[in-house]
Amino acid sequence: MQKNKSNEYVVKVTATTTQEILQRDYDDNIKLNKDFANYLLFKTYKINSKQTLKLHFNMNQKIAKSEIETALNNQFIQESNIIKEEIKNLNFFILIMFYLGIITFFFMGTIHNYEYSNFYIETILEITAWVFVWESVDAFFLQRPKLKQKFLQMKKLCKADIKI
Repeated sequence: MQKNKSNEYVVKVTATTTQEILQRDYDDNIKLNKDFANYLLFKTYKINSKQTLKLHFNMNQKIAKSEIETALNNQFIQESNIIKEEIKNLNFFILIMFYLGIITFFFMGTIHNYEYSNFYIETILEITAWVFVWESVDAFFLQRPKLKQKFLQMKKLCKADIKI
């Protein structure tokens, strides 16, 4: 991967056969070869979302630009939809865990005001509340950004400028 003068990232691909790049799935849809798809994900991992991506293919066999575009879209749109669903589920998980933590803190505070409160039960509730809150914070600040970056990377690959 190279950065050219106009701040675009260029990935140069050299292949001898189309099978190195493309394959057909069981529904006869064109997709990227698994190894090639992993190669593209590896090469484009750190691309900024504001920068453009160009894919330059040097092939010994003739291949249509539309076939590569279709394969890119079939491969990465499907995967980005899966990641989008994962982000949606993670957001729901974050809300549930945070609310459970707040409710547990509130319940701990009301138990503390009673005359016959038990120190051990209060401690267990406090630890439980902090675990709920920490899980939501961990998911929001550590897991969610990784999923969002992978989602944006796949969208960037779908919109890549292709040159053969």
